[in-house]
Amino acid sequence: MIGRRKAWELIVEELRAMIRQGRFKPGDRLPSEAELAKMFGVSRSPIREALSVLEAAGIIASRQGGGSYVRAMSGPSLLESVILEAMDYKQALHLLEVRQILETEAAALASERRDEEDLAAMEEALLKFKLVTEDEGAIGDEEDFAFHRAVVVAAHNPVLIRIVDDISDLYRKCLSVTLAKNVGFRRKREQVFKEHAAIFEAIKEMQTNLARVQASVHLEKVKEKVKKLLESLEKNKGARIQD
Repeated sequence: MIGRRKAWELIVEELRAMIRQGRFKPGDRLPSEAELAKMFGVSRSPIREALSVLEAAGIIASRQGGGSYVRAMSGPSLLESVILEAMDYKQALHLLEVRQILETEAAALASERRDEEDLAAMEEALLKFKLVTEDEGAIGDEEDFAFHRAVVVAAHNPVLIRIVDDISDLYRKCLSVTLAKNVGFRRKREQVFKEHAAIFEAIKEMQTNLARVQASVHLEKVKEKVKKLLESLEKNKGARIQD
């Protein structure tokens, strides 16, 4: 049974994978809404949403009274790419809301509880992030995650660490989506590093309120960036549909 993320998003991904793998070939009729609902363990509502997204992306075509059929395509359409990228940005926004709740207070706690081992771990992670920032072709998602996790570890709250570890796959995916947009833009990459360094310095100097603020500022900037990217994609999608 599907849970956690929005059901229709996961269904879109699963059906696309089935089509790529040849389980549903061009011209094949997809199972009925009822059959798909049973297959994925959900109600018909998310099935309809998923089918609507796939149809808008040009992956399937609906025939009145005849169900949905896989369309013949030589490769991903522009609209498909736009829609699926928008899904990634929406997911990133959801994660950023969670990160704002968790990481601002984690930074504050870390400023009060960190020990020398924690400082060394954060500093090492920060140095690795700086090095990858200087490599203009690298994304740096693993290094970014390592720094933020080191901050969480420094808060010395095992439940908080467990929560971050449980969402680590989604965390890394969303970081790769957002950081990829900085590849080739040196100033943007340097700015992201400076924001991380500011968080570390506040924690190191045991300035609790400043640590909280610096973490909040960093995450809010990322959130605004993702919102702008999503708005741009939505405009492109609308223009494409009208063409």
